[in-house]
Amino acid sequence: MKPITRTELAAHSLAELHGLLRQVFNALAVSAPASGQHSDALASLKTIRAEIASRDPAP
Repeated sequence: MKPITRTELAAHSLAELHGLLRQVFNALAVSAPASGQHSDALASLKTIRAEIASRDPAP
């Protein structure tokens, strides 16, 4: 898995972002803690969460 960028996420709907978040979370759960895949998944989770937060209306 390569890290996902904000540019890649821009074309996705909010529903797609939530689905992608779940997929990346699951990939993180099965990756070895010190592996490159684990690091990439963590970086992607952070990026996806930031993109979702930028689109969700503030309460």
